[in-house]
Amino acid sequence: MHYVGIDVAAATPSDIVVLNESLECVEASQYDDPEATADHLASSYPEVVVAVDAPRAPARGLMADDEYRGRLSPPPSPDKYLTGRAAEYQLVRRGISIYLVPADPPAWMEAGFRWFCSIIKAGFADHALQQEAGERCVIEYYPYASFVALLAGKPARKTTALGRKQRVELLRGMGIDCDYGVMTTDMIDALAGAVTAWRFYQGTAEDYGDPREGLLTVAAKLPDRATPLQRPGG
Repeated sequence: MHYVGIDVAAATPSDIVVLNESLECVEASQYDDPEATADHLASSYPEVVVAVDAPRAPARGLMADDEYRGRLSPPPSPDKYLTGRAAEYQLVRRGISIYLVPADPPAWMEAGFRWFCSIIKAGFADHALQQEAGERCVIEYYPYASFVALLAGKPARKTTALGRKQRVELLRGMGIDCDYGVMTTDMIDALAGAVTAWRFYQGTAEDYGDPREGLLTVAAKLPDRATPLQRPGG
């Protein structure tokens, strides 16, 4: 079994990290062609879960429906969260910052849609429809949310020395075998996707959202209200 994380970029190549069953990094690359990359993953890794750091599809207006909103727990305030998807609402109310997915998405989200379509066309099951951990499927993830869940708190910004240290120490502590010294910030985010894919296959990840809009898979259950991690010396 292999586990893939894809950190999607619109204007530059997307970063991809692949872990094997022993949690060793067997590939850390950049690709700019979703169709060719999906075919590569399908032919190179017969049994694989792929995690994509981008929304699965545009919002479908569920959060604007009063009846639907009333079924959420807790229901949002009447004048808030009218746009976006249920997945974003469920993360935001737990203190996780995340872009709301509009009905008319920006270019980088459109790039994510293309990645999903290409991977599904290559023979991967769509988790939002199947909702089971098959031996060849694709899930949506958000690296920051997975790090918050695994750390049980909010790390510092990923572009800071402390933020990188917190993430790398976590991954090393989990036994993830990679050459962290050469990994960029985007590669670390892609690695978070591979870890999320692994935990999804193990049955220890957590889904948020509504399958009709796309489920967002987090590496572990999020705290009810995420707070910043204690800083050194704090």
